[in-house]
Amino acid sequence: MNTALFIEIIAVALSLLYVWLAAKENKWCWLFGGIGSAIYVYINFTSHLYYDTLLQLYYVLVAVYGLLHWNKTNTKSQVEVRPISKQNLVFVLALSAIATYFLGEWSKAHIAQNTSHLDAGVTIFSLVATWLTARKILESWLLWIAIDIAATFMYYLKGLHATTLLYILFTIMAVYGYFKWKKTASTKGENQDLQHASS
Repeated sequence: MNTALFIEIIAVALSLLYVWLAAKENKWCWLFGGIGSAIYVYINFTSHLYYDTLLQLYYVLVAVYGLLHWNKTNTKSQVEVRPISKQNLVFVLALSAIATYFLGEWSKAHIAQNTSHLDAGVTIFSLVATWLTARKILESWLLWIAIDIAATFMYYLKGLHATTLLYILFTIMAVYGYFKWKKTASTKGENQDLQHASS
């Protein structure tokens, strides 16, 4: 096994562990995610995925924030899963789509890259989805499903086969994460309703 493939497999394993623990609402997901992202900084840079390199640097920073934000043991202040309003969701998606277009156009004009819009889209929407995940917004998983499908195609074009497989698994796990968080949010909502009814 060559060194590049070995490094990629380690990053894949850490990234899978991150998503699995995130779906379980385990705060340590951010530790493994941060380490995996640090490795992907190197992988993406050497694969000429420059926006995704910056994205992985962002992941490292958000991993620190996520670990601190989720590290709340007091029940009253514990971060809970919650939905985003439709207006805010539409605004976020529209703004992300506009940013993707202009960033992709700039890449096409200034960087020798055959996946400019795809790389830009994965980057922009992942920035948003990562922040929403750190804030425990339910719909973050729906964004991840779409992002993971796009990233699967992008990494396949780049010949990163282990990472392509990773994003296929990410897509499946994102579906699991969505329904897991949705169930958690519904259970907490029902418990709150019972508490109000009994008071």
